[in-house]
Amino acid sequence: MCAIEVDTSDWKKPHSVEFLCVTVQNNYYKSVVICVKYRTNYITDDLYNLDLLFDYLCNLGKRVYVLGDFNV
Repeated sequence: MCAIEVDTSDWKKPHSVEFLCVTVQNNYYKSVVICVKYRTNYITDDLYNLDLLFDYLCNLGKRVYVLGDFNV
């Protein structure tokens, strides 16, 4: 298991998005990305930031599973 560093310097502030993304691989199977996401409050900038996060994850070229509470 390996944590994925996501650059959030382009994210709009304030935001309430918290997340943890890891790459997981079992034996010789292809690795997958698991991302756990949580929004504590409703802030309009969060939707823009989530779009940036999902765009980044999709460009990794791996299967991605996003779990969590979106509070939308």
